[in-house]
Amino acid sequence: MRLKPITAKTFIARSAVALAALLFSRGAWALDYDSLARQVDTASIQASIETLAGYGSRVPGYPGDRKAAVYVEEKLRALGLEVRVEEFSVTVPVDKG
Repeated sequence: MRLKPITAKTFIARSAVALAALLFSRGAWALDYDSLARQVDTASIQASIETLAGYGSRVPGYPGDRKAAVYVEEKLRALGLEVRVEEFSVTVPVDKG
């Protein structure tokens, strides 16, 4: 089976709908997926992707890692969500060159 290519906007909208469906799948109400898809702000999603990509490497230990974590935490808090940060040690290669 050959997959049909889709635009970035379509991909972002479908991804957002899938994420919303996953988040609300345990709810007692049925979702109107078409209505939900129309509410997706693809420009905002694209801006977030560009912001995160602009941080460079997000491998643990690199500056982009912390910047991305703070960015996501701030976005979630702005949505009124409670955020809990858990820190732990990991072993990662570090490029010093």
